[in-house]
Amino acid sequence: MNNNEIYILIIIVTFALAVIGSTWLVKRAKSEKRIHWFIGSSIVTVFLLGIINGPIAIVSTVALLAFIKKEDDRPLSDVGEGLLSIFSSGLGIVFYSFYMFFGVGVIYWLWLAIQLESFGMFIVGVIPFAFILTGPIGAYSLIFDTPQWIINVFG
Repeated sequence: MNNNEIYILIIIVTFALAVIGSTWLVKRAKSEKRIHWFIGSSIVTVFLLGIINGPIAIVSTVALLAFIKKEDDRPLSDVGEGLLSIFSSGLGIVFYSFYMFFGVGVIYWLWLAIQLESFGMFIVGVIPFAFILTGPIGAYSLIFDTPQWIINVFG
């Protein structure tokens, strides 16, 4: 056997052990802890097998979990509920951060109006329905730079 064949054999054995080990760890865990075991074993699998082969092993683990089910024990549905919970929590955090950043953008718009000494820009900033425009533009101006068209219109 040459070096390439040994390398492929090691990858195949590691792949099989990762899939079987991940499936066993997730299957034996309690239903409320299965998502933690699944995420942990998925991270270890990606570290062991790399970016290309790791997701293939994770999908193989999910396929095995779909086939290993009993009437009172459904490991794939426990993992699915956990992933849905994590996804919805992450989405909530993203929307909450957009909401907070939106408010900071409105405040920055008003501060920019004071700096540019533009009464019209300040009036636009305090109109409630204009918050839809001034929030994102103010946040963009805070992160990057004030767009030239803002300076041309209000400056």
